[in-house]
Amino acid sequence: MISSALIVMYSKCGFLGLGTRVFEIMPEKNIISYNSLILGFGLHGLASEAFRMFDEILRNGLKPDEYTFTALLGACCHAGLVKDGREIFRIMKDEFCIQPRTEHYVHMVKLLGMEGGLEEAYNLILSLPEPVDCCIWGALLLCCDVCGNSELAEIVAQGLFESSSEKGAYRVMLSNIYAGDGRWDDAKKLRDHTTEGKLRKITGLSWTKGSNILCCTQTTVQVEES
Repeated sequence: MISSALIVMYSKCGFLGLGTRVFEIMPEKNIISYNSLILGFGLHGLASEAFRMFDEILRNGLKPDEYTFTALLGACCHAGLVKDGREIFRIMKDEFCIQPRTEHYVHMVKLLGMEGGLEEAYNLILSLPEPVDCCIWGALLLCCDVCGNSELAEIVAQGLFESSSEKGAYRVMLSNIYAGDGRWDDAKKLRDHTTEGKLRKITGLSWTKGSNILCCTQTTVQVEES
């Protein structure tokens, strides 16, 4: 368990080589060890290496779990591999009989939405049983931001305003989408409404977006009393 935690720590800190070395010298490896390294490869955009680890899992007779597929779908997201992501999602359900969880759908929505398939991502969410987790809708709203689709963003945001406790964060996001689309009056109205309603975004919560990367990061600051 300690070695697996080290692999994740090194990978998230940018030292994937050290994480890989920890994995290599482990006297005994289990599915948690492999999941940790797959996660590391995915974070660094090395989807082919993540797939190689998945093949090794199968060759060694280990059984992939839901976290294996979360890491694999994350790797597909970071590398923009829509076709591979669809296949991983299918294998998870059909061959390993693992029911998709929120994190799997979040990755699929990101993968489809970020690569221009906003309508397909939207239809995927509509096919899910109610209630749909706000994280899934939030992922689609972020994709709308990246793709500059303010019309779909409005539809998604209205549902989030009604169901999510983080109304302030989503209002700020939609306001930014309006601004990016040149809808300055709408952006101002939404900002004013957010201010008047005393809604606020969680301090330290931010979204990072790139061409093939979309993730949420929350900064936790620990204060030690003197």
